[in-house]
Amino acid sequence: MTAAIRPERLLRELSELWAQSAQEPGSAGHEVLRACSMTLMVLTASSPDKPEMTETLGALIPVYPCRLIVIEVAGGPERRLEASVRAHCWRTFGSRRQVCIEQVHLRAAAGAVADLPPVVRALTAPDLPVVLWCIQMDLLDLDGAGPLLQTAGKVIVDSHGAEPGAAFNRIETLRSRGLLVADLAWTRLTRWRELLAQTFASCAGAGPYEVEKITVAHTGSAPGAEALYLAGWLRDAFANRPACVFTAAETPGEQAGGGIVAAAIEGPALTLTLSTLGEGGVEVRVGESVSWTRIEPRDETSLLKEELAIEGPDPVFERALREAANLTRQLR
Repeated sequence: MTAAIRPERLLRELSELWAQSAQEPGSAGHEVLRACSMTLMVLTASSPDKPEMTETLGALIPVYPCRLIVIEVAGGPERRLEASVRAHCWRTFGSRRQVCIEQVHLRAAAGAVADLPPVVRALTAPDLPVVLWCIQMDLLDLDGAGPLLQTAGKVIVDSHGAEPGAAFNRIETLRSRGLLVADLAWTRLTRWRELLAQTFASCAGAGPYEVEKITVAHTGSAPGAEALYLAGWLRDAFANRPACVFTAAETPGEQAGGGIVAAAIEGPALTLTLSTLGEGGVEVRVGESVSWTRIEPRDETSLLKEELAIEGPDPVFERALREAANLTRQLR
């Protein structure tokens, strides 16, 4: 059986952290600000002390100060659950003010995940949004994960590198339960979508153009989530639902946008192609006209910042997800 975790004890320990920080040597004359705009839960199979996670959260928290609840799932079917609290603090530029947020670290064996929802609900900051970032998608399949996800108003996943069919099925299942879901694989495409939309709009002034085919070239032997999302978004943009073709790149080199090598929109009077050149460079070709631009690589922090800024549903993503899932089924 799991050892009892008492949320009221953890909340009391958090309060004691603030009292202690005010009494530390050198704190006199230095304002300590307790900041919180949401509850951010992180569901992970890795230690939160790993450098890459520490770096991501360290860059994210000053922009979105929050009560941080890190849920580390490690171990087998036993019902083992442990907890600890800490504070993260930083100084604002040019000020003596120290800003601090609260972190609760819950360590749970897989068999204790079902015990987490009442604990988490008691620990969330009252009357503020609750977002859950699930770092590894297979954690969504754990027994008891469903009720845990229901404690959040928004769930963020990342289907990059996952089998697209299974990933889309998981996301659609969560959405069918009324959850607001975001996918960082989709967020990586923001600049691709902006560039395609802007380029096509500049051409459409001489149109309208009929689009018959969409082609997406990708790394690997089969299209990943990003390639399918991009094709789904493009297909949804045209009323005639043009055919979609996926091609594997022979020499992809360094790619921007999560493994996408090129995207093309083709019709009787228009051919528009975006092709990566390596190191973020992109060639934009419209008929015989050629220009060049950049798509800067996105790190996890920038992706999370973009998603946390979206409070409500994203209908464009939802339509692209539906089309991407349909394309995945057609490819089988």
